[in-house]
Amino acid sequence: MDGAAPSCLYRSALQDLINSREVKASERLPPIFPVVPYNSKAPWRALDLAELIEPAPANLSGYQPKQRYWLFEERAVDIQELGDDNAMTHIFASNRTTIRQNCAKQSQD
Repeated sequence: MDGAAPSCLYRSALQDLINSREVKASERLPPIFPVVPYNSKAPWRALDLAELIEPAPANLSGYQPKQRYWLFEERAVDIQELGDDNAMTHIFASNRTTIRQNCAKQSQD
């Protein structure tokens, strides 16, 4: 996944909540536990969304996103040891192409 994936997936999940009518657009959103499932050979380079964004001029710095997330690196664990009932097993088993296509479509909207 590239650096845009965490925020893209977050926006997609929030939109799904609103579209399903579980949360009305006028209501507050539920708390979140942001997780980044990562499966590349190169080490992940950030634990906060702000670390993935170019520095902004001082007058815009207060408007930049800052959000920590939990990093789950596939290469650091044996996925098979997690078992079939573990959510992370299913996340890594899912079609990564579908995630990229959804993010690309969302950026066009």
